[in-house]
Amino acid sequence: MSNVTQIHPLAGKERTGFIGRFAMRSIFLTQAAPRDWIDDFLIPRGKATIFGLDHGQGKTTALLSAIVVASATGVWSLFGNRDHKRPLKCVLVTAEETEEDVIQKLAYDRPASDHLRMAKEAMSKGNLIIICLDKVMEASQTGERIFGDDGAPTQGIGRELLNELVLMKPDVIIFDTMRSCGSGDYNSDLVSSQTLSALNLLARLAEAAVIMTVHVTKDSAKVKLTDQSSPSALIGMIRGSGQIVSQARHVIVLHRTDDLFKGVTGLEKGDTLYVCGVKSNLGFPLTQELFPVVRSHKHLTFMARYDGKSLLDSSKSEEKWRYMRVLKILPKLIFAAAISGKPFSLTGAFSPEKLAESTIKNFLPEGATPAMVNSALKTLLAGHQVLQVKTTAGGVPNRYDVVEGPYATADREGAEPPASKGAVDTDLLHFAASDEAVVYQDILDYAVRRGTLAEGVEDLCRIEAGDQRIPEIQSEDDERAMDEVPGMDQMPDEWEQREDGTDIELQFGEPGADHPKFSLGEAPDFDV
Repeated sequence: MSNVTQIHPLAGKERTGFIGRFAMRSIFLTQAAPRDWIDDFLIPRGKATIFGLDHGQGKTTALLSAIVVASATGVWSLFGNRDHKRPLKCVLVTAEETEEDVIQKLAYDRPASDHLRMAKEAMSKGNLIIICLDKVMEASQTGERIFGDDGAPTQGIGRELLNELVLMKPDVIIFDTMRSCGSGDYNSDLVSSQTLSALNLLARLAEAAVIMTVHVTKDSAKVKLTDQSSPSALIGMIRGSGQIVSQARHVIVLHRTDDLFKGVTGLEKGDTLYVCGVKSNLGFPLTQELFPVVRSHKHLTFMARYDGKSLLDSSKSEEKWRYMRVLKILPKLIFAAAISGKPFSLTGAFSPEKLAESTIKNFLPEGATPAMVNSALKTLLAGHQVLQVKTTAGGVPNRYDVVEGPYATADREGAEPPASKGAVDTDLLHFAASDEAVVYQDILDYAVRRGTLAEGVEDLCRIEAGDQRIPEIQSEDDERAMDEVPGMDQMPDEWEQREDGTDIELQFGEPGADHPKFSLGEAPDFDV
């Protein structure tokens, strides 16, 4: 069909009733605006986001810092960084902090900051609204919270607040935390589903980025992540019913790490490195891999970008350099081991992958992993710079050597391989990995001087001047060598997700008759 509108069965027909009011009449891709990310990276407008982190790791402080700066300056700096060119209207509903706690955080957590002044200015202009739930519950005299025992907005406080937020249409709405804002059991599928449905509806009607914080399981500290772990390992840490994740369109979980993303640059004293996992139905591109986030000690926020560049890109750049170095060093180590009469094995304790955790670990770039060594070996084998060779005549390949090495030569020429020795010379390995060993002849000469050359090796080495095969893969522009590296695919420069649909006029319902509206009182005095 040439006309895209003809794919809809209602095209050209008049209908009344529910279908007539709500069914789509046509499909034009130009009708849907690109996805709007509040931080230009990770937090979507018009959707509810679940944000999970261990207790006491700085969730509330980071969110408070972000909304204070954004409501005063228009710059949102949590996760990503975006200048909206106007102050944002932000709302924080916290059941974790009292008004005194908020004042303390703004005034004393970072004495050098202007957060207190910015908060007072933004509040005076109506751009920053902070509601502490303990004061709300005291004023209501019922002890009810925003979400009731069934997870739905309560008849009094809940409906009144959510309806006012829809009318106000702030840019950002934060609830901290789910269990504190609700009185239900969030291990229940029904309770969790009701609350998430209300949050999703609020985000759509208010056209705001809605963030609900949650805690992760107490066992999260025991979770050991590797460079092969998937985001689901983090998403599964969220405490409560699986419906919290299922009903949410966008879920972010952070977990502190000391082992992953060591290549991240730009860290300052006091910064803490976290690993981030995302589950999303919104077209976010990094749902298949973990990526780094830093908690900035200076700015009291979580950053996934630094100096306009994502920390993931920074980490990948460092990872790429590290991989290039492994490609450069590994053949020299293989040659050094071979001429010592103890060539690296294909498998087992003396394989390069195993030795990358012990003997040769200090000779490789910091942060090089066994998986990276394994990937480099595949690349070198594919390029015929490293070979699988036999150590006994008539045997099967069980060791590594370079093309010019003694065991590779014995294989090609049908000669007797050198006799294996008991141990490799670690000083020779150290020299081979250094920049002093420019060509294989340098390594051979060093072994001769030390007297660690295996018997008959020198006659079997086929090193010709000007034809040495140590890989010259040093440029970051050489993409060929990166094909085998796990997770080295580049993050897209930009992305967008288009959506269609119509707004349906819905409300959260009026406050119940026995729950009259009440005043929250005046805003707290931020003069300290």
